Amino acid sequence: MFQKFLKKIVESNFFYRFIVFAILSSCFLVGWDAWDGLEHTKLPIKIIDKVLIFVFVFEVLIKIGSEGRNPKRYFNNTWNVFDFIITLICVFSLFPAFSAFRILRVLRIFRLFSTIPKLQLWVGAMLRSLPSIAYVFLLLIIILFTYGAMGVYFFADNDPFHFGTLPNALLSMFRVITFSNWTDIMYHNIYGATAYPEQVYRIDMPDMVPNAPQAMGWLAAIYFISFVLICVFIILNMFTGIVLSAIQEMRVELEEEAVKKSIEKIIGDKEEVINNLPRVTPDDFELLSNQLTDIQNKLIQFKVLMLENEHETTNL
Repeated sequence: MFQKFLKKIVESNFFYRFIVFAILSSCFLVGWDAWDGLEHTKLPIKIIDKVLIFVFVFEVLIKIGSEGRNPKRYFNNTWNVFDFIITLICVFSLFPAFSAFRILRVLRIFRLFSTIPKLQLWVGAMLRSLPSIAYVFLLLIIILFTYGAMGVYFFADNDPFHFGTLPNALLSMFRVITFSNWTDIMYHNIYGATAYPEQVYRIDMPDMVPNAPQAMGWLAAIYFISFVLICVFIILNMFTGIVLSAIQEMRVELEEEAVKKSIEKIIGDKEEVINNLPRVTPDDFELLSNQLTDIQNKLIQFKVLMLENEHETTNL
């Protein structure tokens, strides 16, 4: 009975909103505590912070208690384990011996991931898509390295600042991916360093002065445009597709988990009804057997009467 009461508390909207409010308040207090010039508010903040930590401990205890005789089921949920670890860190931070744990209080904001279902969907989708994203990232590195090496070969004499060495070339190609004034790099190599000087060459950097300014024309245009098309529009779209696919898989998984919880709840209610039924004794079985025998005898008598009536009707 007490377990059912705790379960209703955990599943209530008030409890959910109260915990979200406590998490947001705790994050606000962490930021307020780090604000300089507010020393006079330190003591009230510490008191409220301790109260909120006890609220989180109370939440964990209620959720564990709602599992009844099988508290291990609380730890079957990954998000519950995540909440438990963060709450444990918060409790340790109260003791002077673990004062270093206070810096980890900023992790409380991540508890919103386990509290808000929509955030669970997105975080779960990102984690699920990491293996596939790793392969796409490897492909991106290969393309970046290939274009960087080609850039050193084609543009080192005209543009040593961006393509004088392989590391500089890789940084320049990363700048192209981010669209940070990437057209200046492209035009500088299309028209040549003399015709299109960039701001960086006005600085006193003798090593970065072009050795042989040369307009690369269509070669530079094809080089940069093809890189943008491949990396920005194709590779990034692959990232997007992987994440969207993971979101769909995660949504299906969450729906299946919700259905599973509903079934477990129905089964639990049914077991409770069965447990509340009166127990059947051997005397009850004997009484039931006698009643069934009486019913069977009456049915036989009724069948005999029907046959006799049918026979009389036929003779008439």
